[in-house]
Amino acid sequence: MKILCLPLIVLFAGAAVVPSFCLAQTGYEPGRHDSWARFEPGAWQRVRAEAETFDEAGKPGVRSTTTTTTTLESVDARRVTLRTSAKVEMAGKEFDSPPRLIKKGYYGEMNGETATIADAGTGSITIGEQRIACHIRRATIEDHADSAPSKRVSTVYFSGRVAPFELRRETVCTDREGKKLLYRTDAKVIAINLPYQVLTELRTVSFIRTVHTSPKGKTITVEAQSPDVPGGVVAHWSREMDETGRVIRRSVLELVDYGIAESSTSSP
Repeated sequence: MKILCLPLIVLFAGAAVVPSFCLAQTGYEPGRHDSWARFEPGAWQRVRAEAETFDEAGKPGVRSTTTTTTTLESVDARRVTLRTSAKVEMAGKEFDSPPRLIKKGYYGEMNGETATIADAGTGSITIGEQRIACHIRRATIEDHADSAPSKRVSTVYFSGRVAPFELRRETVCTDREGKKLLYRTDAKVIAINLPYQVLTELRTVSFIRTVHTSPKGKTITVEAQSPDVPGGVVAHWSREMDETGRVIRRSVLELVDYGIAESSTSSP
């Protein structure tokens, strides 16, 4: 989550010319284009998510509001370290969760996970009427926890010239042996360079649609990301369905505030 700088759109006359230009045009570097690593330690964001659940008859049930503050603690060649804290309001009561540190790798690996990265060549992504050159990498991420060992294989399309830089990610998660499918996720950018009101300013954003499918159902999320905000996300809209297609939960998230290290006039 995060990013920076106005995107430069690269247009191609036809698909046949894309492969020969991909390496020269993509310019992607994980440590420079990651939505948090682009900023200096101390950068932060605060978001508020409102959610409601639905019973079997489709009537609204529990409503909750969660306010989460995330601060960039450090950046190195492989990952960023984030500190998060959250406050939950539900049924007239407030609950605070203790701060925790999250180590997030540039290919999606989290605490306790290892990533193996393979170069999968070059290609292109079409967004609207624009064809964008991409560098494709395949990331195999393994969770070695005894309680739930799993393996995720993601095919990721990157561009260093077009925000939000990661333009598509197709992920299949299985057990460690690859025999049992746990879930499948397809996230892709569906629009770029659109104006959007971010707090008091008009910013350029991209929209990403993510479909997460598991044996228990499906979740569809549309997210707005700005390259000027640490973590990137400025809003999202999500709907969760069970295996029969019945909506069981929906949520809306919005950016409340953010700061860019010492240059910020406020603090988390």
